[in-house]
Amino acid sequence: MTTLLPPEFKHEYLYYTNNYTNAFKQPTVKVWDNVLIGPTMYPFPFTIGNETVTYYLVDNQKMGQAQQVYSSANYSTMLSSYETSFFNYVGNITSYCENISISTKNYYIVTISMVAFCLFIVIPTMMLTLFFILKKDRKNAIQLNQTSENLLKETMSDMATRQAFKIFCNERGFGAHINAIEKIMSFKEHCEQSQEMQTKLIEITSDYVNKVNAMHDQNHFNHKGDKVNFKIDDKKTRAIFNISCEAEKKIKHKEYMKSSLIFDILEETQDVASSKVTSELFYAYDCYNNREKMFQDIDILPSMIMDKLEHELSDALINTHLDFKASLKNNTMLSNSEPHHTEIDREEFELELVNV
Repeated sequence: MTTLLPPEFKHEYLYYTNNYTNAFKQPTVKVWDNVLIGPTMYPFPFTIGNETVTYYLVDNQKMGQAQQVYSSANYSTMLSSYETSFFNYVGNITSYCENISISTKNYYIVTISMVAFCLFIVIPTMMLTLFFILKKDRKNAIQLNQTSENLLKETMSDMATRQAFKIFCNERGFGAHINAIEKIMSFKEHCEQSQEMQTKLIEITSDYVNKVNAMHDQNHFNHKGDKVNFKIDDKKTRAIFNISCEAEKKIKHKEYMKSSLIFDILEETQDVASSKVTSELFYAYDCYNNREKMFQDIDILPSMIMDKLEHELSDALINTHLDFKASLKNNTMLSNSEPHHTEIDREEFELELVNV
């Protein structure tokens, strides 16, 4: 049992010696065997058939001496001391085991608490932190993308830089992209013009209808029960009618131009745009061609149907546009500075672009 105890466990009971010269320095069991019983009994084997039976003969003289030793005060004192030491030893082992049990329990409690702390506080905190970092990175990426698209729009809005950028894209195999973006810009210009004409037409006709209704109500109030018969200014009516017809013709022409541009854009972007975006454009183009009445031209081809395609093409041209802007900056530096300042660092330019 002592081999199961840890090395740090100490007790005087563990230091009893096996020295037989002093019987009372040994455990009581050994004292009983070697001092009291051993010297007073002699074995006598006796064989009966295949079995051997051992009988013990008792030496009465030595038995008496052993009884005297057993009855002596010295033996009683040593036995009492041994019992006290033994029970103290057992009590210490019990306390030690209880302490180990409590320590183990506390260890498990601390371990479970740490695991629970990690599960309910640390891990969610890390996940939230990671979520906000990813969200911030996504937001920064969107802002960078929007800034790049705005710079691209600025380049496309200026005719000089547009032509230079168009040549730059053609040299790098992005001619279809830049041509499609040009046609998308033209498509949106036609959309704005068509929307303005529609708004003006609605304003003119609504004002005229309101005035006619007011005149009709006044005439009906002044001539109750009589047949309503008021004269409308034929000249003004014809003028408004002519304006409306002319506006409708222009609107139809704009919508036709928009449909032609969609067809050209689809041809340009068959190999460079995603099938999802082009399928939406094909659907809008089919809706325009399959319209039942001419007045359904309005709002069949809104400008928003080009937003996804424009965004996709702009994303494809972002790096090319960065190279183009860097080349412009490089050419400017080449013309205004010394030769050792002609190289442009693209990473520095992208950092400036983010700060914008």
